[in-house]
Amino acid sequence: MPELDDQDLEATQVFLLNDKRTNALAACRVFQEEGQWTFGRVAVAASVRGQGLGRKMMEAVHEYLTQHDAKKVICHAQVHAQAFYEKLGYQTQGDIFDEGGVSHIMMVKTL
Repeated sequence: MPELDDQDLEATQVFLLNDKRTNALAACRVFQEEGQWTFGRVAVAASVRGQGLGRKMMEAVHEYLTQHDAKKVICHAQVHAQAFYEKLGYQTQGDIFDEGGVSHIMMVKTL
């Protein structure tokens, strides 16, 4: 069963589709919370990991945010993905924290 929360009703879901546009290869949600742009639940299908789709997904998210005049975006990154986001220009903010039993770190990027 998928996990849902209040942001799912307001979030924009971003998908990267295969060439035939029949299957999602990557997904992410983008939303504003208390006036701050954020994204989360970034996922890439296991069968296509390592092919740069995570980077393409984030480029699509950044384009969406720029089109909506966002100046800054935050995320709660899983600690194992911290280096991925740092390569995209994100900086850590604060200490590691637990979210759903997984270690996370807040990361921020100025657009």
